[in-house]
This record gives sequence, C-alpha cells and structure tokens, in this order.
Amino acid sequence: MRLLRREKVEKKIAAAADPEEAIAHFQRLVEENPQDAQARFNLGSTYYVLGQYDAAARELEKAVTHDSDHLDSHYYLGLIYARRGEKEKARRELEIVAQKEPRLMMRGYAEWKTKQLDS
Repeated sequence: MRLLRREKVEKKIAAAADPEEAIAHFQRLVEENPQDAQARFNLGSTYYVLGQYDAAARELEKAVTHDSDHLDSHYYLGLIYARRGEKEKARRELEIVAQKEPRLMMRGYAEWKTKQLDS
C-alpha cells in the first residue's frame, strides 16, 4: 500500500531532523531533473508544510507545467490560492482534482475545500 505523497514528504522532513536539510535534498533532485514534476512537488510540498507558501506555489506551478495531471500539485495550489484569497484560481485547481482524482478521499477533500470557498 503506497503512502500519500505528502506523508512521504513529512517523513523525509522528520527523518532529516532539519527542514533545511530536506529542502536541500529536494532542491538537488530538482537541479538534477528540472522537468520532473514529482521532484518539484516534493520540494513544493515541503515548503508548504514549513509554511513557505510563496516558494511552495512557485514549485507547484512548475510541477503542473511539466505534468498537467499531477493532481497532488493542483490540490496544494488550490489550498495556497485559497489562503491568499484568490478564490477563482483556487476553485480552478480544486475542481481539476475533484474531476480527475481516482482516490476517493482526495477527491472528497477537493470537493469540500471547493465548497468552503463559497462560504
């Protein structure tokens, strides 16, 4: 059974014992293959977990540029845009996840977050 990608990122941060070490690790992976959407997601979601939302958005936007079906990146972008008050951008990202996500739980989260934008 595979872990959710965010859980993998959080475990990497915990294992590093130093968030900056985790960021350095993922930055190296991105430098080695800048078009790898998963590497960019790992870096972006690490920034997200650390509360560095602008840096997270930059990496996640690049991830979906390289792989428009990278649904975890769309989900985190939706959360970041919602946090910024950019409701239409948030809605667009979350609706992509709600429409394409095969994992029921993630699809449900995206639908729930989309409904929260209206309240």
